[in-house]
Amino acid sequence: MRAGGTAPSVALMTIAAAASAPVFAAGEIGWLGDEALRLRLRVSRDAAATRLADAHRVDPAFALLASHPRLVERARRALGGEVVLVSSELRVAA
Repeated sequence: MRAGGTAPSVALMTIAAAASAPVFAAGEIGWLGDEALRLRLRVSRDAAATRLADAHRVDPAFALLASHPRLVERARRALGGEVVLVSSELRVAA
């Protein structure tokens, strides 16, 4: 048992269950999809472009996503410490 009385296997199962839970609601994901399409049209001269580099640096919606506490906390737990976003790539389905 760990300090506090939680068995290690129970703690691991709790972490696994939390990791499989969705970070964002369906409506939030739909909004981000709409924002991705809007950004593709605004940034790219090629309407068929499917990849945008560093969207978090050029668009407020993706800057908000990159720093959102739900996403950052999930990354911290997964990686075991502080995280820094160095670059990003947004892939938009054509």
